[in-house]
Amino acid sequence: MDRNPGRLQRAIIELIESSGSEDVGWTTSWLCEHVYGGKSSKSQRGALMRAIKTMKLPVGWKYERGWDELQLINDERFHARTRRRE
Repeated sequence: MDRNPGRLQRAIIELIESSGSEDVGWTTSWLCEHVYGGKSSKSQRGALMRAIKTMKLPVGWKYERGWDELQLINDERFHARTRRRE
């Protein structure tokens, strides 16, 4: 099996690399809209979640289960933002 990043993984990496300092993270729904353009199906959301779970994320980024869906989060920016609010 090919170990190079697939189309979804390349799109996610491109999004992470082009993210600004205010981008803390994204939900699966938002990522699907960005990658697929518009409303996505259950199978597309599943493919996106599998791509995130199997890829090597850049330092500081992680995925975690949110309230009702998977979230891709920049942990360093998230904690820096919550410390500023206190």
